Amino acid sequence: MLQKIRFTAIVKPLVVGIILIIAVSGVYISRGLYADGSFFLFNILSGQGYWNFDHARSFAQIATQTPVVLAIKSGEVNVNHLVYLHSFGLIGIPILAWFFSCLIHIKSDLFWFFSTAFSITYLTSGFFSIGEYNLAYALTAYCLAILLTDKKLNFFYLLGLVLSSLILVKSYESMVFLGPLLFLFALRRYQATVSNLNRTNEKIVILTSSFLFLLSSSFAALSIVYPRDPSNLAAASNFSSLTTSSHFIFTFIFLLIYLLIDWLDKKIRTIALICATLISLIYIQNAGLWNPPSMHYMFRTISGLVFFLLILILYLQTVFHRNSNTAVGECSRWPKSFQYSSVIAFLIFLSFSIPSIVHDYKFFFWIKEYRVVATSLPAWVPIDETKLYSDRKELYDLFAWSWSNPSLSLILRGDESGGLLNSRLYKGWQPFDPEQLQDNPLQSFHETKQ
Repeated sequence: MLQKIRFTAIVKPLVVGIILIIAVSGVYISRGLYADGSFFLFNILSGQGYWNFDHARSFAQIATQTPVVLAIKSGEVNVNHLVYLHSFGLIGIPILAWFFSCLIHIKSDLFWFFSTAFSITYLTSGFFSIGEYNLAYALTAYCLAILLTDKKLNFFYLLGLVLSSLILVKSYESMVFLGPLLFLFALRRYQATVSNLNRTNEKIVILTSSFLFLLSSSFAALSIVYPRDPSNLAAASNFSSLTTSSHFIFTFIFLLIYLLIDWLDKKIRTIALICATLISLIYIQNAGLWNPPSMHYMFRTISGLVFFLLILILYLQTVFHRNSNTAVGECSRWPKSFQYSSVIAFLIFLSFSIPSIVHDYKFFFWIKEYRVVATSLPAWVPIDETKLYSDRKELYDLFAWSWSNPSLSLILRGDESGGLLNSRLYKGWQPFDPEQLQDNPLQSFHETKQ
């Protein structure tokens, strides 16, 4: 028991610290510019307001775009500042929701549930910051963390719960199965407080959030039945490609060990722990790009389903292993010690967070070199005809998302005088014609040296 206390006392602050580092580094290196990110920012700057790309996810888009839109409306024209705010909306807000979810339960065993959920959703979804799923999963965890705390919900908890549940109404299709689970947890929280006459505000907010959780599930179902882009829905359902993904196989094995290790014989637990540590070290050493662009949609779905599984197991634990009259924060504890599973949860977190930070580090150099090339070109040049392709092939293969190249060049320059075009071989969506930029209002924004 003493060893467990020492382990958690050291490791829990380390985990929340690393989560915060991932958030800060993601904003600082402007990871929001990766892939579709620069294309989204290009449209926000061009229209000087919100860019509603998908009505079924509009609330999540408003939440992530608000920092940069407020800055534009206040008269900010420095592109560097707007890029940081754009990255804060896409990366900072979701990760902070995860950060506070873990922080709320840092003194309980539920901490490991939330750190594992963060690992298998946010850290396994790849480097792709554009995606309402990031915010949807983060706010789901945040709502769950509030509902499971054994403390009385103060003003800030209540405000966070109702705002988060409102944003989730139109956030992402995975709410079709996450929404009902949140509803069930909200009902259990309400039952635990119904006899307390001093918690009227808490009861009102919980009932309101319960309704919004069901509403989010309804909107998600409609979005699935009437998808904006059927091809994206098909890509999100392409589970067969998982069989060739070493990343997914690793995630599946580790998650299985995490769920079962506390129920195994002591000798088997020790062997499983040693094997898990070795596998984790091997994975960290060899982890490359988490998943290729062609698998992004599928990984978003599978991470949501795994998150659903974790929440469902947690809910069943609250129902069958504790008295229903017990305080919600207590009835949500697992029935056995977390001594072994907490170590596995920590290994899962390290296995995904270390490659994440390393990837951020590489992206920092890529965007720095991209900036130098893009701002030095007097005319538009295909990216595969520059030294970014010839001399930096490794970074090119990792980060040269073809859709973003022209948009990213414009954002770095602040005008349409020149920059990097898509590869000459690229024939896909949004090929981008520089002649369309003659009257583009993006030139009203400018770059100031950092």
